[in-house]
Amino acid sequence: QTCALPISSSIKVMTFNVRVFDLYNWEGKHELRKKIFEFLSKESPDIVCFQEYYTSESPTQGYRINDTLTKIIPTQYSHIFYSTTLHNNLDHWGIATFSKYPIVRKQAIYYRPKGRNAFLETDIVVYTDTLRIINAHLESIRFKEEDYKFVENIANENQDEEINTGINMLRKMKRAYAKRARQVDVLKKESSNSPYPIIVCGDFNDIPGSYTYSTIADGLVDSFRESGTGFGETYAGSMPSFRIDYILHSKQLKGTSYTTHHVNLSDHYPISCLIERK
Repeated sequence: QTCALPISSSIKVMTFNVRVFDLYNWEGKHELRKKIFEFLSKESPDIVCFQEYYTSESPTQGYRINDTLTKIIPTQYSHIFYSTTLHNNLDHWGIATFSKYPIVRKQAIYYRPKGRNAFLETDIVVYTDTLRIINAHLESIRFKEEDYKFVENIANENQDEEINTGINMLRKMKRAYAKRARQVDVLKKESSNSPYPIIVCGDFNDIPGSYTYSTIADGLVDSFRESGTGFGETYAGSMPSFRIDYILHSKQLKGTSYTTHHVNLSDHYPISCLIERK
C-alpha cells in the first residue's frame, strides 16, 4: 500500500531523548525543563517521539508533562507506555509518541516475554492514508559517573585502576551489544510486517555501520543521509560524540530539511525532518 500524502504537504517529524526532562537536575540548571518546553513550542513538530520520557500525576510535583505537552505543541493525540511506575502510582517513566493527527491504533511490543521494555507502534491517519510510527529506545551501555571520569582522565589514572575500570567498561559494552542485537531483531521482524509505510524514530544507542543500525535500516531510507549535512552527531554527553539517534522511513516516502538541533537540553540532541510522499 502506498502512502497518499498530498504532494504539496509535508509533516514535521522529530525524535528526542529528553533524559526525563531533567528530573534529577544533572547539570544544576533548574531552568532546563522550561527550556525544553520552549524549544518544543518553537519547533512545533507534527509528530514527536520521546525516549526517556517522564511524567507525574502528583498535584504538587510540577511534572505533569502529559498535560503540558498537549498545550505547548499541536499534538492532541498521544501514545504513551510506562515501563516503570513508582510513588503510589503517580510517577511514570517510559517512552511516548505525540501526534497532531489522529491515532487509530496503539501497540507496545515487548522486546522479550515478561520483559519491562518495549517499543511503540502507532498508526496515524495523515490526510488520506495511514503511517505507522515506530518509536524505539534500544539498550544503553549504562556507563556510570566513574566510567565517564575514567575516559576524561585516562592519562592520569594509575595502572591498576586503569585496567580494572577498562575491564568493567568492556563488560558493560559487551552486555549492551548483545541485548541490542536481540532487541533489534524483534524490532525488525515487527516493522517488516507493517501494512503501511513506516517511520522509525528513536535512540538506538549505536552508530551507523553497527549490527543494530544495519539491521533496522535495511530496506529503509536514513533521513540524515537523504538530506542532512555534517557529521550528524546526536550524543551530547561527555563521551566522544556519535550519531546514535535516527529517523528512518519507507522508500515510498521522502525526507527533506533534516536538522540536528544543537541545543544543550539533554545528553542527546533532538533531530527532525520533513516527510512527504514521493
